[in-house]
Amino acid sequence: MRTLLTVVWLVFSCSVVVAQTPTFDMAPERKELTPDPSRIPEASGEFVETDEVDEAEAQPVPIRYLMEEPTLRLQGETAVREWSIGLTPAQAASPAEFVFTYSNSIVVAPESSLLTVEINGTTLLEESPRGAEREQRRVVKVPSGTLVSGGNRVRIEARQTHRTDCTINSTFELWTDVSAEDTYLSFSAQSANRMTSLRDIVAVGTDTTGLTRFHMIMPSMGSAEMADIALRLSQKLAIASGSESPFFSFGTTLPEAVGPGEMIVAVGFTEDISRILPGRVGSSDPNQARFLTIPGDIEAQALVLSAPDLRSLKLILDDMNVQGLVRQDEVPFVAPSGSTRFSFADLGVTASQFFGRRFVTSVKLGMPADFYASNYGVARILLDAAYSSDVLPGGSFNVIVNGELGTTVPITTAGGAVLQKYPIRIPMRHLTPGINIIGFEAILPTQVDNSCIPGADVTDTPRFALFGTSELIIPNFAHAERAPDLAAWSAFASPLDASGSRLDLSLARYDELTLSAAATVMAKLARSAGAVIDFQLVAPEVRAQADNVIFIGVADRLPAELLDGVVLTAVGDSADDIEQLDNENLELWNNRITQPRLLSWFSNVGAWFKENFDLDASIAFVWSDGDSLYNLPSTIDTFFYQTVDAETGAIRTIVSAASDVQLVNGAEAFARQTNWSQIRGVVSYHDILTDEVVSIEPSSAQFLSVRPLTFTNLRLVLTNWLASHFILYSLLLLLSAVAAGFATNKLLGVLGRGHEKHEEHE
Repeated sequence: MRTLLTVVWLVFSCSVVVAQTPTFDMAPERKELTPDPSRIPEASGEFVETDEVDEAEAQPVPIRYLMEEPTLRLQGETAVREWSIGLTPAQAASPAEFVFTYSNSIVVAPESSLLTVEINGTTLLEESPRGAEREQRRVVKVPSGTLVSGGNRVRIEARQTHRTDCTINSTFELWTDVSAEDTYLSFSAQSANRMTSLRDIVAVGTDTTGLTRFHMIMPSMGSAEMADIALRLSQKLAIASGSESPFFSFGTTLPEAVGPGEMIVAVGFTEDISRILPGRVGSSDPNQARFLTIPGDIEAQALVLSAPDLRSLKLILDDMNVQGLVRQDEVPFVAPSGSTRFSFADLGVTASQFFGRRFVTSVKLGMPADFYASNYGVARILLDAAYSSDVLPGGSFNVIVNGELGTTVPITTAGGAVLQKYPIRIPMRHLTPGINIIGFEAILPTQVDNSCIPGADVTDTPRFALFGTSELIIPNFAHAERAPDLAAWSAFASPLDASGSRLDLSLARYDELTLSAAATVMAKLARSAGAVIDFQLVAPEVRAQADNVIFIGVADRLPAELLDGVVLTAVGDSADDIEQLDNENLELWNNRITQPRLLSWFSNVGAWFKENFDLDASIAFVWSDGDSLYNLPSTIDTFFYQTVDAETGAIRTIVSAASDVQLVNGAEAFARQTNWSQIRGVVSYHDILTDEVVSIEPSSAQFLSVRPLTFTNLRLVLTNWLASHFILYSLLLLLSAVAAGFATNKLLGVLGRGHEKHEEHE
């Protein structure tokens, strides 16, 4: 009996030890669970939190990504980013959680820094940033009533101080990065992401890279008629989604998977669509656009446009009215005539006090498509601000326009000051058609910074105050449409949106890759114009009869004369081969060109000015050096090139690349609004190595129209033109002085007081 009890006691003790000792796991450390973005759930079941989840039966959580860029960086001592997202009524009504993931610089002092996230004015997160270059994930329940159907305002603010350094340069080391992939809203209702009308398309959102992806399924692809429908539909989808970065891909079958920020659109004849969606589309269905759930592994929705014939398909497309869904631009655009002044409060800058060393804020200002003041004119900021007596001489107020330093005003006096309508001049040459970002920076050094006592960064005494009564004044400027001008084309689709103008669109092919690039470009233009752009498809070989024409396709499939002005460097050429080829071409062209000795002398003078003073001869003389050749490097994908047809006067815009893959990759890169907004000049291309957009200004441009036809506008146009040709302006002044001298001498002679009369009198 004693032996039996001993055995039982040993077995019980071992079981307790086993139960209390964790099992050793050689697998890698498990990451926190995040919703799988590769699938969209069906409308069944409810989201239930549990510690143990059976992956085979788990329902993916409906989520909505928030950002339109892969990583949002908040840099400096104060940084604020605001934008809007669209939600459906079902998403707004569903219980939701906000998932926020960030990392910050290791030099950010958490005890004196603060990170705040708000949606529609409701604070969801407010904490000291403790990332130290490691991702921090926060999950917050969204209070009921915070989200609304339609537009929702998201605001992220970071206030950051340095641990040890007190110099101005150290403020650039302060940053917080927000990850788009792990920042989203998750909804409890499994049907939250379902769409029932065109208004719900605004809730498609973006993927983890910041793009809104439309998968266009067209079984009957290949004809001009179907291409016409696809390109018109892509414009309407871009407007309905409200996305700044729409991208379109084409195929004949369903994709394997879709995730948040992606949408399937099936377009074609009923018979063809029925093969893709068996049992879902029948002849009895009404001829209208509708949303259908796709059965199978992808478990997604699709917007379906199907009809028995082409005419009925076009009628369905025409019934899709998206004009009422155009998102109103929040940027105040400059009045078409007369000077304009905005208060900072009107531009979204409220009164604020600042305690740090480098204050930064910015405003957005739109300039019209016919803005023509690249070489004259000065805008002004009338600054209402104050800085404390602690601020030392040596600081400054800086204005940065579109990333370029516009002006610097040094702080030369000690003892502080209250500034009332203090003028700061901004040269107008930094502004371009479209949205301009005007940044204001105040550099505020103090004696405390020089001593850099630990903890001195944190103070209750503000160094600087900016008031919303500060004003930005834009003077009268010239209005004149010119070409080539890709800035106006990309910012306003100008002059494509001009009333009465007709657009011809020419595609090299009607295949998947060419249609993808064309649909993306036309969608971006529709977003720029705020309306669907009408066009007519024509063959590339047909001479354009319209005022404007766009050619899209691989370079070797377009007419050769379209690309006479650009030189595409073949991929794979070595640097030595390229340099030798350039030297041979340069020598060949030098031998071809014959010009009078006077013009040759002027060319040499122009080269000397360019080398020593960075002054281009094309802006100094009235004549240009002819059609310039623009050499494009081998590291590019898609490029934009604009010319004026010498015979018809049509504005030709070419969107091309060296291969189909480069064309699509470039279209995806330019779909991002940050890249699209940098298109300007005569040539713009995306460099693959640097992931930057490079633009080349034209050697000469033609005037298309000068409106309004008033004396003031004509005077301003002439002023800008003469300012850009300063040598001619100087010669005209000299000739005017000589002519005035001769006229004066002649007048004195008539009056009997000329030089000859004076000698006779003596």
